[in-house]
Amino acid sequence: MLLGVDDTDSLEGGCTTHVAVQLALRLRQELGLVLLGPPRLVRLNPSNPWKTRGNAALALHLGMEGGEPVQVGEWNGSPIYSYPDGMDVPATEEVRQSAWKVVEDLTWMEDDRTNPGLVLVDVPGPEHLYDRALHTLMDIRLLTSKLEQQGVLHKAAGTGRGLIGAAAALAWPMERTTWELLSYRPRDRWGTSR
Repeated sequence: MLLGVDDTDSLEGGCTTHVAVQLALRLRQELGLVLLGPPRLVRLNPSNPWKTRGNAALALHLGMEGGEPVQVGEWNGSPIYSYPDGMDVPATEEVRQSAWKVVEDLTWMEDDRTNPGLVLVDVPGPEHLYDRALHTLMDIRLLTSKLEQQGVLHKAAGTGRGLIGAAAALAWPMERTTWELLSYRPRDRWGTSR
């Protein structure tokens, strides 16, 4: 199963990458799901007038543990592993509900520019979807209609524009890759001067 998420931050703070880390941790704790590869962070159209900051979206490949683990991160001194030889599982309503709770808990919903979206699929989306999100401005109504017609599990708040990035992250062809190292501030320092 692939889970995509986008637009959980605001101009004031928050971080979609942080939400993705918390999704991986909570879905493992609650449902026994593990990463089957490193998280995928994709950059989208830098000219998008609705972006909050860097215009990145995230995708997680989730399934059941199997084979030798590979460390892909760390949280509070504990390693985060992926299981490249693990077993795929289908996207379910239970996963969507658990994931959306994480999004609700960590999203800056009070900001009008924050419009989170979550998408769950069993197979990656069409590559042209990623290309369109990278090079154009997409119509959220058209995308939402397609998701509903195809029975794709999704959830959004506000205008739902985060569905575009979430779906695009799931369609990324993984041809060109780089790595990004992130560190997070303690929650009690969010929104304070650096």
